[in-house]
Amino acid sequence: MDQYKFKPDRIYNCDETGISSVPKSKSKIIASKGRKQVGAITSAERGETVTVEICMNAAGTYMPPFFIFPRKRFNSEFMRNAPIGSIAEFHQSGWMQKDIFEKWMVHFIQFSHATQDNPVLLLLDGHCTHTKSIELIQIARDNGVVLLCFPPHCTHRLQPLDVAFMKPLSTYYDKETTNWLRNHGGDVVTLKQLAEIFGLAFIKAATMTTAINGFQKTGICPFNPDIFNDLDFMAAETTNVLIENDDMAQVSSVPPLPVIRESCTLPEASNSTTDNEKVPDPMPGCSHWNDQTPKVKKTTFKNVSPEDVLPVPQQTLENREKKKRNSRFRGKTAVITESPYKKALEEHQKNSKKFPAKRKVTNVKKKLFSKPDKPSNKVNEQNDDQTSNEDDVECLYCGNTYLQSNEGWVQCRACLKWAHCSCAGEDDNDDELYHICDICKV
Repeated sequence: MDQYKFKPDRIYNCDETGISSVPKSKSKIIASKGRKQVGAITSAERGETVTVEICMNAAGTYMPPFFIFPRKRFNSEFMRNAPIGSIAEFHQSGWMQKDIFEKWMVHFIQFSHATQDNPVLLLLDGHCTHTKSIELIQIARDNGVVLLCFPPHCTHRLQPLDVAFMKPLSTYYDKETTNWLRNHGGDVVTLKQLAEIFGLAFIKAATMTTAINGFQKTGICPFNPDIFNDLDFMAAETTNVLIENDDMAQVSSVPPLPVIRESCTLPEASNSTTDNEKVPDPMPGCSHWNDQTPKVKKTTFKNVSPEDVLPVPQQTLENREKKKRNSRFRGKTAVITESPYKKALEEHQKNSKKFPAKRKVTNVKKKLFSKPDKPSNKVNEQNDDQTSNEDDVECLYCGNTYLQSNEGWVQCRACLKWAHCSCAGEDDNDDELYHICDICKV
C-alpha cells in the first residue's frame, strides 16, 4: 500500500464458487410449529456443478462472471440469457485450470484497464491455479497487475468475497431456482438454464454496499491492521511450540539465591474482655434446648481464569516432527509477481520430478460360466485349405465328406470312424447314443 498507493477502485479480489443445478443451501420455509419434515420443491436428487469466477473491487464495481461448464465442447445454449459481458469456458471436470485462469487474467486486464503506469492490486487465495503458473505471473507483470496471495487457512476472515458476498449470492440463487421451478411445472433445471438463473441472483447480490462493507470488514480498504483482536488468533495457539535454547537452559539451571526473612514475635491475645466490649443479653428459652440454626461455613475462592480451567491444547514438538509435509510448492503470503517468488517457483519446477503419463488400462470382463453350445445344422466355411483338409472326413458307408453335407453324424465307438446318422440308421436327436458300425459287429 505504501509503495503503490492503490486507490479503492484499483484494489480487486477474485474467487471461485461452485453452483449446482440442485442448490444445497435452502432458504427459510414457513411451516406449522412442531412439524419436523417440511416438503420443498426441488429439481432432482443430484445436479451438475459449474464453477464461476467472481471479481469485485473496493469501490463497489463488479466484473462480469466467468463460467466453466463441465463439458469438452462449446455449446452456445449454455450462455442463453446470461449476464451481460460474461464469458464461458468448457472443461471436462468443470473446475478451474491453469490455462483457463490465464484466459480469465486477459479478460480481467481488459476490464480493469491495468497498465504498468496505472497498476492494480489483485487479491487471491493460494490455489495451485493462481500461484503455480509462470505464464500467469509473466502476463500479470507485463500488464501491471500485482498479485498478492492470502495466508493459508485465513480466507474466511481476510477475503472480502467470502466475508460479504458468497452467502447472499447462494441465498438469492436458491430463491431464483425455486421460482423457476414453480413457473415451469414438470421441468428440471439443466445447464442450459443455469446461467440465466445465476444472472438473476447475481444482479440482486452484487450491490455496491456489499462490496464496500466486505473490504472494510476485512481491514483492507480503508487499511486497518487492528481489525482483529486476540480472540481471532486463539486458534493458532495450538501449534505454537516453545523451543528451549541453550542460553535459556543455562539460566534455568542456576540455583535460586537464598532469601533471609526477619522473624518477629506478636503479642498473644488475652481471653479477658475489655470494658468497652458489651456482653450480649440473655434470650428466653428452654434450658435444655440447643441452637440448631445452620452456620454458614467460610469458603475461600481464588480468581481463576478460563484458560486454567480449560487450557488450550498444545501440539508437542515430537508430534509435529512426525507429520511429514509434502514437498510440493505451497501457496503462502507473498507478492506473486515479485522476482524472488518467480525465481523460487522456477527452481521448484526444475527440481521437481516429472512422472510418466499414466497408461490407459482397459478392463476385460471374464465369463465365469459359459453357456453350452447349441447344435447347429450349418457348417462354417473355412478359407484355410490345411485346416479344412484336417477337419474333413468321409462317411463310412456312402463316402461323402463332412464339409459337403448338412446332416448329423455319429462316431463308431470301436473303430472311431464317422458316418451319417441316416446311413447308420440312428436317430440324430438321441444324445445318449452308443453306436457300433456294421463292420465292427462282424
